[in-house]
Amino acid sequence: MAELGGRLTTLRLSTTGQQALDPDDRATFNQSIADINDDLRKFGVVPFVTIGMSFRF
Repeated sequence: MAELGGRLTTLRLSTTGQQALDPDDRATFNQSIADINDDLRKFGVVPFVTIGMSFRF
């Protein structure tokens, strides 16, 4: 059994724990996350492949 297709989805990266960074590093980190999320918005469809096996006894 195999399945091939695409899924309509919204992707977003989020993090926790950046409060431990100093303010300059935190600003750089937050800007990097915002840039990644901006790039992820461009993906409306995510391709996928599913492969499975079944046994009958």
